[in-house]
Amino acid sequence: MASMFKAKVRPFGFNINYLCSYIELNKLLIETMKKLLTLSTLTLLTLILCNNQSNAQNSINVPEGFELGIRLGDTQGGALAIDAVIPFRGNRLRADLGLFDGFSVTGLHDWKFILNENFFWYTGAGAILDFEDDLDIAAAAEIGIEYILDDAPFTISIDWRPTIGFTDGNFGGNSFGINLRYTFQQSR
Repeated sequence: MASMFKAKVRPFGFNINYLCSYIELNKLLIETMKKLLTLSTLTLLTLILCNNQSNAQNSINVPEGFELGIRLGDTQGGALAIDAVIPFRGNRLRADLGLFDGFSVTGLHDWKFILNENFFWYTGAGAILDFEDDLDIAAAAEIGIEYILDDAPFTISIDWRPTIGFTDGNFGGNSFGINLRYTFQQSR
């Protein structure tokens, strides 16, 4: 009886293994297309946002100047860091020197986006060298919001700085900080 069943199925070219692999291939293609569409949409939205931000920066006079202050909160190498910001082509370079409970050096490139004349948000990426027990190297990202005071040359900001260690592979997602910096040569 089983041989009779096979004889009836083969003339139509029906093979269950072929059908299962075809279905799996289609599922894989659909998932890949969904990811590609999501990535393309995010890229397009980012380009539109950057274009709008650059147009907005042309209409608002962004304060530019060297900033020096402190960062309180969880930093590589302790809970206090000397924080320096240098204007760079409409964005900025940021360096932190972490003190207490070790020693660390952080370098980041930040992109600033205008919310209004004194209010900005920023995101950035860079690296951290931590010399606590031995040398630890980590990649760092940053996102934050900052306010520039009108009556005084100070900037106050709050940020989140997640890290991924190259030497140990650990993810550090609990690095929140409050920054207070004095702005030199502020121009409006």
